[in-house]
Amino acid sequence: MHMREKPADAFSNSNRSFEKHIPFSDSRTSALLSMDELCKLLSISSSTGKNWLKSGKLVPSEISGKTPYFTQQYAGQLKQALLSGSIPALKSRRNKKYIAGSSIYRSYLSCGSANYPAVQKLLSLIYGHDSIPLSSINSLVLAECALRLFCRRNEISHDFSRPLLTDYLRGKLDISPYACLIDDLIPDSGNAFDTVQNYSHLFCIPYKYNDGEDLLGLLYLSLKNIGSRKASGAYYTPMSIAAQLMKHLAITAHSFQEMNLLDPCCGTGSFFTHLPESVRLEQVFGMDIDPDAIKLARINLALRYRPQNTDCLYNQIKVSDFLRCPPSKTFHCIFGNPPWGYQFNEKQSEYFKKQFQCAAGKTTESYDLFLEQALKHLETDGILSFILPEAVLNVKTHAPIRKQLLKQTSLTMLDYLGNPFGNVQCPCIILELKNTKKPLSTPGLYIKNKNTAFTIHTNRDVSADCFHFTAADLEYSILKKLTDKKKKTTLLHQADFALGIVTGNNKKYISRTAANHSEPILKGSDIHKFRPGPANHYIQYTPEQFQQTAPEAYYRAPEKLLYRFICSQLVFAYDHRQTLSLNSCNIVIPKVDGLAVKYILAVLNSRMTQFVFYHQFHSIKVLRSHIEQLPIPLADSSEQELCIQLVDQLLAENHPSAVTALYNELDQILSGFYQLSDEEYAVVKASLDGQNLFLF
Repeated sequence: MHMREKPADAFSNSNRSFEKHIPFSDSRTSALLSMDELCKLLSISSSTGKNWLKSGKLVPSEISGKTPYFTQQYAGQLKQALLSGSIPALKSRRNKKYIAGSSIYRSYLSCGSANYPAVQKLLSLIYGHDSIPLSSINSLVLAECALRLFCRRNEISHDFSRPLLTDYLRGKLDISPYACLIDDLIPDSGNAFDTVQNYSHLFCIPYKYNDGEDLLGLLYLSLKNIGSRKASGAYYTPMSIAAQLMKHLAITAHSFQEMNLLDPCCGTGSFFTHLPESVRLEQVFGMDIDPDAIKLARINLALRYRPQNTDCLYNQIKVSDFLRCPPSKTFHCIFGNPPWGYQFNEKQSEYFKKQFQCAAGKTTESYDLFLEQALKHLETDGILSFILPEAVLNVKTHAPIRKQLLKQTSLTMLDYLGNPFGNVQCPCIILELKNTKKPLSTPGLYIKNKNTAFTIHTNRDVSADCFHFTAADLEYSILKKLTDKKKKTTLLHQADFALGIVTGNNKKYISRTAANHSEPILKGSDIHKFRPGPANHYIQYTPEQFQQTAPEAYYRAPEKLLYRFICSQLVFAYDHRQTLSLNSCNIVIPKVDGLAVKYILAVLNSRMTQFVFYHQFHSIKVLRSHIEQLPIPLADSSEQELCIQLVDQLLAENHPSAVTALYNELDQILSGFYQLSDEEYAVVKASLDGQNLFLF
């Protein structure tokens, strides 16, 4: 049902600095915490903890050898400061876990749902009122909502202007046979009655029943969020995405008749609300480790199917860990949105390394484990459909699970979703496959993204190194021509690479005005193709004070190329002024015998290399491994000189139309070096239409 990042005790924050220190209070009677224990308590990664320690934002009580230790009291003060939001540096996008507020997940329900105002009204009534006993009231609010949905769904007449839960607890509202589902949400009926009476304004919200809506899921997440004054680390699947997955799954399956279907991480059951009408309740199975979510999933299924007996809901929708205690049976169809980025402890990781092939590496990714476990419990020719990060297709750490997919599955559909989870910058896909128990084949694979949709009709060379399927058949033939060109080279083992400076505290070290002994420093956003824009920031180069730097010789190289690190485009600029750069602007110094740096600059900025980068890596980060694989045509001195002259003109020209004309002329020449026909070059250009060229 939802995408989980790291749980409350294992969430990795970005390595941003605190803007103020937390006062240190020594307590010799308290047990001391190691760095790892402190990081776990604060829900930060060990690398972040080390960065904070280095920059003086963590203050140890004792240092034994080189190992720092911290008191329990100090750790508690620090954690409280994080949770309260009193540290402004942690209010960034990457630290949603510590953001207080009553914001509502507007992408969750269908656009324009009448229930959004209702939920927002409830949140505004609760948020900021410390007198409200959230720990006891949340489940009752959910019970009230469920009662209203049952009454609306089953057309039970009642006075909706006052709390239904009061009459239910008095025995004056009969919703048989679903009373047991409501009772599961009421831990103490005696105290519940008093709570509803005392806070009756929270129990008169006008919720509406709508087919295909998981209102209970939205309410559950929102209440949980307010209850802890922080985000839960869970991002519920928007209804539109759940509907999209189930719609295509129904097409692939043709008919779900007699199929058993499993959501192994069903949460509150949002995917169940989009099952086709032909699917019977007896076919639906779900599990999750969250007992409260499972209670709501049963209610959602009861609302959908209106069974006369609820035993099947308890038998088929269970609290269970799919990875450690999977079901004994196999399924014809497995679907859902498995947890992402769950940080396992050492004991768990050791267990998974023994049980799962994909856990053999240094890191253990939760959604890889779910994929492998799902394949074990999928019938031959059974169908799997998961929402996953796009990284599963192309990031090196996921190569082991790709090897398994290559051995026994055929991909049937890939839907590139972009960033569907609000402001979370994580490109996602719907991955659908069949468990054929045969090596992967590509004919029939349907590809969809925001702009295009096509079906692959040819067999393709696919390796576990990277799954790249963004090219239609004609584009793929051109891609092969570019990458398989014989008269070419690459920068692998023929270039120096370096990261820009990581200061550890940009606010402290970076200035917008020049000062004595300061010099310009470039950020990624300053870089355009061929040349950087004017540097708008300054720094005093004191590497001993910074968090991380490359050897100074790289920054001071007589010729180097700077490139944007975070970008879906290849953007390289020429620098011969020994300019410093931050880590959003990295460095490559080509060292290819017989090839000039400016010629390589022209190639790296060409549409041809962008075409390769997009279709082969499809990444929002430009990695060293990507750059090292880009094909560079070998050219003689006269051919290079022709390109270099145009590069020099581009470096000197300021008028946009003239810059564009020079770029197009240079690009056309380079297409000939790749031996592309006019028709093939037109395909390359058309595939990149509308994309920012980053020339200005």
